[in-house]
Amino acid sequence: MQEHLSEAERYRRRWGLRLYSVPKDQGENVKRKVSDICNHVAPEFPEGYMDMAVDVAQRIGKKQDAISSRSILIQFAFRTASDAVWKKAKESVFLKERT
Repeated sequence: MQEHLSEAERYRRRWGLRLYSVPKDQGENVKRKVSDICNHVAPEFPEGYMDMAVDVAQRIGKKQDAISSRSILIQFAFRTASDAVWKKAKESVFLKERT
């Protein structure tokens, strides 16, 4: 039973991505911010697709000082979106300009 749970957890993690160096804003909507970034990285999807594709987006880790921002964990509802963002992020000019 435990082995099946571990296997399911590993499979679920493969659908997720992590974003670093995204500044935190007062009263931010993390899911909206992540959807906008994903739309810039993979613009070939129809408008509104990333709003549906991003299932969960949340900052993870301990709250730190205002200087450093916590990373964002993204869980996608669709594997196609996750794979596309992952592949496009490697050569994304948009992401390179932001870091």
